[in-house]
Amino acid sequence: MSNADTATAFAAALSAHDPDKAAALMTDDFTATGLAPITMTKEIFLAGQRAWYAGCPDWTVTPGGLTESGATVNGKVTITGTHTSTLSLPGAPTLPPTGKRLTSTDDATMTIRDGKVAVLAITQGTPTLMQQLGLE
Repeated sequence: MSNADTATAFAAALSAHDPDKAAALMTDDFTATGLAPITMTKEIFLAGQRAWYAGCPDWTVTPGGLTESGATVNGKVTITGTHTSTLSLPGAPTLPPTGKRLTSTDDATMTIRDGKVAVLAITQGTPTLMQQLGLE
């Protein structure tokens, strides 16, 4: 499997709401930046995904324009969902359903190590999902 294939499989697992499959595609020391004010560990990232799944049952992550250079995969990721249920993101206030349709296209860089995602760096598009929910 190429590194771009790993990135695509990771996004597919997230879109399928399968955190166990996503976790299997992540290194134990996985980190994510650009999604929250803190660097997220594997556990925090997966807890956040579970919260999005609960709050936005139609949550999807769609990669596009992936390019691969060694261990690095760059591209765009489009995230969509509709906030129809309670959203309880780690470290954020619990939000009752707003019915808002959310969409964001972000720049993504992944570092792949031994066939797993080790680093995910996101540069969020505007407006961010948090801005769309009125949290920023």
